[in-house]
Order: sequence, then structure tokens, then C-alpha cells
Amino acid sequence: MLNILNAFLTNQASSPNQDANPIATWFKELWEAISTFFVSGSLPENSVANSILGKLVIAVVIFVPIWLIIKIIVYLIRRPSKKTNNSNSNIRNFTGTTLKVVLYFFLILSIISILGFNLSWVSQVVSSAIIAIGLSLQTIVQNFASGIILLTTKKFVKGDFISLNNGDVKGTIKEIQILDTKVLTADNILVSVPNSNLFTGIVENYSKMEYRRVEINMGVGYDADVDKIKKILIHTIKKQKGINQKMAISVFIKSFEASYINYEVRGYAPTSIFWDVKWDLQENLYKELIKRKAPICYNQLDVNLRKAPNREKLTSLTDIKDGNIDPSLVSENPADMMIVEQSSSEQFLKNLDNKITKANNKKKKKQASK
Repeated sequence: MLNILNAFLTNQASSPNQDANPIATWFKELWEAISTFFVSGSLPENSVANSILGKLVIAVVIFVPIWLIIKIIVYLIRRPSKKTNNSNSNIRNFTGTTLKVVLYFFLILSIISILGFNLSWVSQVVSSAIIAIGLSLQTIVQNFASGIILLTTKKFVKGDFISLNNGDVKGTIKEIQILDTKVLTADNILVSVPNSNLFTGIVENYSKMEYRRVEINMGVGYDADVDKIKKILIHTIKKQKGINQKMAISVFIKSFEASYINYEVRGYAPTSIFWDVKWDLQENLYKELIKRKAPICYNQLDVNLRKAPNREKLTSLTDIKDGNIDPSLVSENPADMMIVEQSSSEQFLKNLDNKITKANNKKKKKQASK
């Protein structure tokens, strides 16, 4: 292609109308300058390429095709295919974004160099920028490095359901980017988590294994026969759809609560339908226990009331204290008095004892005078 265009421009320049066609000569010299630039990396001296117009034309001629080439390269890297999995998709996106930034950076430097600006300061600026980034942007560098490690180690991939740091963030991985990872929670909220947190934190990957264990607690009253309850629970889980019957199935007493015995039922279900199986099994266990008339219990408080003996001379401490009743109505036996209010004050109890003693003395005097 270059040879054909060079031959065409050479023929135009060597034609008898060369002096009458200066535009062809100008473009010939410009093309030679562009060819020299692609070969040696610099423009020849004393040519039309050193003019302002020539530099602008060369900058456009170089920028447009290289810009298109970069777009094509990034597209080819990011282009999904039917045979690739989620982890490869994350790597493609990450690589495409990084390569795009690097190529655009060098393209801009090349255009600046073609326009005649001195780039001797670039190395100094780049070195200073690296130091500044290392000191003031440590978090960004850490997130960038963590992103590369997460993609290469495949700790988790797109579509996995994870929990970070015991439930601080829980959701489905949507995309692993350069500095952070997008997580979609169960209530449809998109959360951006720094890659360094995912790398150094405790990550529970619920989608990594093919099966997950289903655990359901059922509270049954103490009056029920333990062996019968266990047989009912085992029979129910063994006929449950989605439970892997080849894997361990167990039913046992987990704890003794205040009002019931807590039984735990365990089995394994495919991760893809885990929640559907768990909810269905929980409902079936409840229905089966109700059908067999098992006493399903919950936290409750039993209160037993007893009727107090009928006494005519019962009163309260408040009435005695405030002087609302005749002290003579107080029973001779303090044990017969119904105490409504209680106090831990020793002085109050002492004063009460004195009032009761005085009331008894007055009653005895009245009886003696009669």
C-alpha cells in the first residue's frame, strides 16, 4: 500500500506539469514525512511536515486510524462468546479497560510529539506522578492490585452470591472492575465494594459448591414422644423434592427451651434451588406435625391464679399510712393483712409496726371500758 502510494506521488512529481501542481508535491513530501515517522519515530527536518499545517495534517492522519484500531482491539477483547464463562468475562472487561487507558495515553503523547511540543519533561512528570500515587493514592493502588489478584485467583466470579464480613454486604456479583466490584443485593440495590475489602475480608461464597445444607428448627412441646416426633420429621424430609437422599440427612434435639424442645432437621439441596427447597420443606414439616396432632409450641407464660381467703378486716399499707381508715379496723393478727404495696425501707416498716401496735392497744382499752 505504501509502495503504491509512493509510486503514484513520484509519478505526479516527475510529470511535465510538476511546476503547475505544487499541491501534489506538498502531499508527496508530507507522505514521505509520515512514512519516515512510522519507520524511525521522528519527522525529517526541512520538510513540509515541520510547518504548522503539515503537523496538524499528520496528527489527524495518525490519530484517526490508530484511534479506530484501539477501538477495534478493545471491542475484540471484550466481545463475549458462547463458550466463555463468567470469570473469563470479568478478565476480558478488566483487560480491555486497562489496555484502552494505556493505548490512549501513548497515542496522546505521540500527537503532542508530532505537534512539536518538547516531551523531555514527560519522564520527570511520570516518575513524580508514580511517587505521588504511591504515597497519596495507596488505596487506589491497593484496590487495583487486589482486582488483578481476584481475577486471576477466581475467588469468586460474576453471578456468585457472596457475603462479606459476616453479612456486612450480601448479594450477587455483577461485575469486577479495576478498583471496585459491583454487588447486587437481594432488595435490588447495587453496592460498590472496594477490591481491597474483598481481598482482605472474609468472603462466604454461597454459589461455589453444588449443594448447600438446609437447616430448619421446629419447636415441639415436652409432652410429645421424642421418638415419634423424630420419625415424623425424618419421613417428611425423605419425601421432600429437591433434597439429595444420597447425602447425609439428620434429625436431632438441638436445645431445650423454656416452653418446648427445639428439633433441628438437616439435609442437602442443590444451590440453584436452595431457597425454594428450604421454604417448601419448612411448610411441609409444619403441615405434617399438625396432621399428626403434634403439640407445636412457642414461647409462652403460664399464670395460675388462687382466690384469697374472705376476710373482713383486710386493708392496705397505703390506707394505714395516709390515715384514711380507722386503725381499729386493722386485724389483731398482722399476718391477716393483705399487703398491696411493699417497701424496702426499714423505717417505714418500723413506723407501720408502731401504728399496728397502737391500734391494737386502743381496741383493748375500749373492750376493757365496756
